Amino acid sequence: MAWQGKGTAFYHLGRLNESIQCFDKVIELSPMYYRSYYYKGKALQDLGREVEAEELFARSKELGGI
Repeated sequence: MAWQGKGTAFYHLGRLNESIQCFDKVIELSPMYYRSYYYKGKALQDLGREVEAEELFARSKELGGI
């Protein structure tokens, strides 16, 4: 999934807002893909947006993820 790879790359480069946009695109296209919820949560957590991050971690877990 190209958007997931791009989002992960942006995340590792510290370009968190851009990574979030990519993960949003994956969620839009494949709403059952748990990894996007998890990594979007990590990016939000790094931005200090803990409540939003926890919601995404929970959704990732519901879908069978971490």
